[in-house]
Amino acid sequence: MKSLADDFARDGFVVVRNIFSRDEVQDLRLRVQRQFEADQSEQKVLDDKWNYTEQKVGKGDLLSKPLLRDTVLDKRILNIASELLPPKPLVYFGDSSYSVGSGSRGFHRDNIDNKKAQGPDWVSPYTIIRMGIYLQDHVRHSGGLKVKVGSHLRDNGAHYLVDSAIGDVVVWNLRTLHSGNAVRLRFWPNFHWIRPQRHLRRLKIGEGEIPIWMRLPLENQRMVLFMSFGVESLHLDRFIAEYLNKEPEPRERMKVSRFGEDVWETARARQLTILRVHPDYGTPLSR
Repeated sequence: MKSLADDFARDGFVVVRNIFSRDEVQDLRLRVQRQFEADQSEQKVLDDKWNYTEQKVGKGDLLSKPLLRDTVLDKRILNIASELLPPKPLVYFGDSSYSVGSGSRGFHRDNIDNKKAQGPDWVSPYTIIRMGIYLQDHVRHSGGLKVKVGSHLRDNGAHYLVDSAIGDVVVWNLRTLHSGNAVRLRFWPNFHWIRPQRHLRRLKIGEGEIPIWMRLPLENQRMVLFMSFGVESLHLDRFIAEYLNKEPEPRERMKVSRFGEDVWETARARQLTILRVHPDYGTPLSR
C-alpha cells in the first residue's frame, strides 16, 4: 500500500487530509486575527509593500506568538513531519510565520540552489520540508497553492492546483517549485495552465491580469500558518549557514523571536530539537 511518504517522494508535495476539525480551524482564524492585532499594536507586522499586495506577516516566528505557538508543537504536525522526513531526530530552526491577506504570485523554490536542479542541494534527497495550514477552502476558491509536480527532482514539472480543504495540511519539499495565492477560474476551477502557442508567446498574461469576473473569489480573508522542519543533515547545516545566517530578514526574525523555558520543555518532551540559530532566539523578553 502506498503511503504519504511515497507520494511525497514522487511528487515533492502532499496534502494530508482532515488533520484539524472545522471548529479548530475557526478557532485558529480567531487566534490569528487576535495575534495580528496584538502585533500591530506593538509594531511587529511586516507589510509586503514592495509587491503592492495586501499581505501582512507577523515579525518573529510562531513559537514567539503566544496565541499560535501550539501549532508548531502540535503532535499531529510533528507526526506528519516525522513520517515524511528520514528517520532521524526532528529539528525545528525558527522558520515559521503567519500570513494575513493576499500576496504576490510566482513560481520559486525555497532551498539554496533554487535556480536549477544542480549544486550541493541536489546530490541527495533533500531533508527540509515546509508546511502550510490554510485556514480557508482552496478547492472551490482562489488563494491556495500551485506546484510543479516532481520539480524537487528536476528543473521543471507539470502545473497543479493544490486542492486543500478546511482542516488539511499541505507539505512541500523546499526544492519543489511552487506559487502562492493561485487563481482558480470561475468556469474552469481545475484549469491550471495554458501552454503558450507559438504565435501567442509574446502575450505573457499572468494570473494577476485575469479579470476579476473570471476568478473564483476567496472564501474568507486569506490566513495561512507556515512552518519548516528538517532532520540533522548536511542540507540543514547548509541551509542555516547560507540562508539563516546571511540573509537580513531571518536574522531580524530570530532577534525578536522570544519565549520562555516552558516552550523548550514542551519541545523536548515531544522529541523536537529546537536550534538556537541566534543568541537572542528563544530567550525571555526580560533577558
